[in-house]
Amino acid sequence: MKAFGYTSIDGATVYCKLINDTPIPVVGVVNDYYSGHISSGPSLTVFIISDKNRGDRYEIACREGRAKEVIEYLRQVQKDVYGVESFKYSMLENKVKDLYKNDQKLANVYLLFSGIAVFIVCLGLFGISLYDIRRRYREIAIRKVNGARM
Repeated sequence: MKAFGYTSIDGATVYCKLINDTPIPVVGVVNDYYSGHISSGPSLTVFIISDKNRGDRYEIACREGRAKEVIEYLRQVQKDVYGVESFKYSMLENKVKDLYKNDQKLANVYLLFSGIAVFIVCLGLFGISLYDIRRRYREIAIRKVNGARM
């Protein structure tokens, strides 16, 4: 709301060039909406719902396990309303996976190098313990030569 110069939703409007600069009332505000990678921060996004403007992208949520039914229903609705056979869709889970694919690769690199570091540390500890055992071995041998018991 601050970006548009409003302090309250009451009386707030947005002008859209796609709909002949018609003032559209604001009916809701979402705080911290991230439309991309989370590291890029929240972005200013306006969703316009109008009977004058047909969008070609929609975000729909459905119950788990019912995605195929919803997709088939939407495909049929598009065919009935627009008479078009082609129906393109993408799942949000796949888009999120693609969005964070590079982060996952970077995390795997960090995991690999941290594993190598742990391995090197373990070799160092093994070397220190071998050194300590050898020193004690000599110490015990000298004590036995001098007549010490178990």
